[in-house]
Amino acid sequence: MRLIYLFFFVSLSFADDLLKLSPADYDNFLFRDDKTAAQVVISKANPNSATIQTRFLVAFPAGNSGALAMFNLTKPNGNPLNPVIQLVDGSLKSIAKDNNFTGLIGQFTLDQDSYIMMPVMGSVRTLRDFSEAGVKHDEMVPTGFQQTPNSISFNYIFLDKETSMNFTLSTTNTDKFPLFDSPTGRTDLPAGTFDFEITFNIASLNPLPVDKLIRSERKDLLTNINAKTLAFLTYKDKFLAGGWHFLTYFGRDSLISTRLLLPILSSEATEAAMGAVFDRMNSENGELCHEETIGDYATYINQQNKQPQLGSTPFYDYKMMDTNFQLLPLLASYFLDETTGKDRATAFLANQKGSQTYQMLLEKNVNLVLGHAKKFADDPSTFANLVQIKQDQPVGNWRDSDTGLGYGRFPYDINVAMVPSYLETTASNYRKVWEDKALQFFFVKPKQPKDSLAKYLEKLSLPSTLYSVVDDVPATIHALSLKADGSPVVVMHSDISFNLMYHNALTTDYMRYVLDAMKPFPRGLMMDGVGLLIANPAYDYDNQTNWDTFSRKAYHGSCVWAFQQSMLLMGIDRQLNLCSLDTKPDWCNDQSVVSSLKLAQCNLWTVITQNPLAGTEETWSWDYDNDSSKFVIKTPSELSSKAMESDAVQLWSFVLLAANQPAGCPSTPTTTPKLGVTHLNLFVLCLVLIAEFFF
Repeated sequence: MRLIYLFFFVSLSFADDLLKLSPADYDNFLFRDDKTAAQVVISKANPNSATIQTRFLVAFPAGNSGALAMFNLTKPNGNPLNPVIQLVDGSLKSIAKDNNFTGLIGQFTLDQDSYIMMPVMGSVRTLRDFSEAGVKHDEMVPTGFQQTPNSISFNYIFLDKETSMNFTLSTTNTDKFPLFDSPTGRTDLPAGTFDFEITFNIASLNPLPVDKLIRSERKDLLTNINAKTLAFLTYKDKFLAGGWHFLTYFGRDSLISTRLLLPILSSEATEAAMGAVFDRMNSENGELCHEETIGDYATYINQQNKQPQLGSTPFYDYKMMDTNFQLLPLLASYFLDETTGKDRATAFLANQKGSQTYQMLLEKNVNLVLGHAKKFADDPSTFANLVQIKQDQPVGNWRDSDTGLGYGRFPYDINVAMVPSYLETTASNYRKVWEDKALQFFFVKPKQPKDSLAKYLEKLSLPSTLYSVVDDVPATIHALSLKADGSPVVVMHSDISFNLMYHNALTTDYMRYVLDAMKPFPRGLMMDGVGLLIANPAYDYDNQTNWDTFSRKAYHGSCVWAFQQSMLLMGIDRQLNLCSLDTKPDWCNDQSVVSSLKLAQCNLWTVITQNPLAGTEETWSWDYDNDSSKFVIKTPSELSSKAMESDAVQLWSFVLLAANQPAGCPSTPTTTPKLGVTHLNLFVLCLVLIAEFFF
């Protein structure tokens, strides 16, 4: 049994900024300096959630690694425990030791005697498996511990037999501490103050500080708390998807986030994000990586795949279809439209991954997409020639679950938005067919929509007064996906945002449908006081099981995702800006559409800026308060004991930083700190309204 304890050389330093976020049930502390980066998560038990227990967790981007101590909630005599942990202000510091060990030290207080079982250490994925599903991998448990009169240290040797992590707890209260029971793995902890230290020998990532992340002309964002928080997820090596669950690379998250953040990102940051995409591309066929598995869990996956010789070589997952279509539009937007990207394409594409340049890899990605597009371009008479998710996979787009697609196989966003957008820069003859023919397969004429809406409200125990305009229902809705037999999943959805963000020639009918989708719930997706729902199954009269599949408690159900409503907001702004071009879309000539679109955009802006969760968190849901007759925000854990824990910071939620207050919208009080908005005064608002009235 190998134990590593290093006390010969120790250096400490403070981070310039320690950021604290406190969504329901959790305190999150984001720490980063020149030695390490870490997210500390302290949670208290939630009686409504089976997945949220009192715990102390530290997650590091380096190796996507971490340590978790779960506090038991029952005394030996069976009485309940409800321990409260609090981080001591100013206690977090980085630490560096001999043999390339780095990590974090700090202090927390425990308000009552309690105990922990053997900590879970190693990969963040291992921590997720245990905290969310109770899965504990037998081959991934600490194998060593050491006690002193006032401390206990746990050691975990990673599966590669070369990497090691140490987790030490110490206290001045030695009357009851430590008492470690080897057979059960239990450690009693007395009430009081504890010092903790977590170190491991994985090299830290190279950080992109906020002044290198944000372009020089947006210096106003350098002191913005959301911009500083975003910087915690950005590195010269890659952008991270979110914390604490996803402190590693996810292709879709990086591509979408970079695309939406282009107006504020520096060239260094943009090219770091895009370079990470190329570096993880399948060099043989041009597929883009969905998720990387690194560190200890990569060793585990390689062993499970009977390739132990690969050790901790990263494992790249290429199962998602939508990611493949997002690279070229990003490159075009950056190199052609952004001042930060001008004249930089040649040098960037000359970079190499192994023996191949980025240019060579890009050509493979283009050929891959053209291969997907050709079948429908040649024969658009059947849905079967559209792009579907991979045959052996239940998922394939951002709604990363089979239920999130309504068990569909042909996603709307890929076929209606992404394929035509990609083809705009590669094959205009293909694009015309896709733009003209693909959408029709997703058209659905709602069956008995008024009765359906009424019954839907009844099922949800919502007042019928929420739907009182008897004729105000869309004649057609756009299906979320198509099933294997081509039948539509009759769910109104937010994926229209992709069309608004990526297309240049949307029709008048399409823009009118956008307005239908942005009507108040349950007719549309807008829920006042909460946000833009990503799904509304109310019109599925024949398959009311979808009302349960897309419930407000489901991860991809009738809830809100921050990046989707931000993309819709920014997409509308992009479309309105097209109206100033000489070759503007036809709908720009319909003043009723234009003015209604501006009003809908203002309504969405108001909802977003009044929500404290909108600028950082991944997702949230809702409830209805009968006393106030209003919808109110609820976190997933507040609604379901089985809800997936939401990240406190999510990369694509920060895209709101690049959104400006829409022209003509009255200024609204905001509870989100400094979103990078441009406030227009009342005089400008009046001018806009006068111009619309007379012209």
